[in-house]
Amino acid sequence: MICFIIVFLAALEYIAFGIAFLDKKSGNRLWFLDFIPFVAFFRADRLSGGFDVATVHVRKLGVTFVIFAVVIILATVYVQWGQNNLPDIDSNSLRQIMYIPVVVCLVVAYVDIVGFAVKMIALKRRRFRFDVLACMLFLTIPFFINMKEGNIGVVTAEG
Repeated sequence: MICFIIVFLAALEYIAFGIAFLDKKSGNRLWFLDFIPFVAFFRADRLSGGFDVATVHVRKLGVTFVIFAVVIILATVYVQWGQNNLPDIDSNSLRQIMYIPVVVCLVVAYVDIVGFAVKMIALKRRRFRFDVLACMLFLTIPFFINMKEGNIGVVTAEG
């Protein structure tokens, strides 16, 4: 279960890297603060102005990720408590049940990150073929870093 916390925090910092460079390109002098956990997502709220994910409007991405982190940490602590204080059959059942909120948080966080990336590409008017797929594959950091006026340098089959 601890690996879920590590994966979640690593994904947060990976996306924070892209948000920091996007913030730097927009002229913010305090862009380096985006590397502090969760700060980038509070700045992402300001950059995107909210976005829709599966007909749900996400206004506060930072608060959403803080709630997800708390849920994942509490589930992990509860599983650790169960392994120390419950019989093996009960602790295994508890561990399997606690996978449900952790996986739901990770899936919703992933969908929120993809929605944010698509919104930022659309705001910068840099839509291109298969941009949603690029965002779904977490290939958004090069796009955030290289967002300049004009084309972002997408290579097509034609040339």
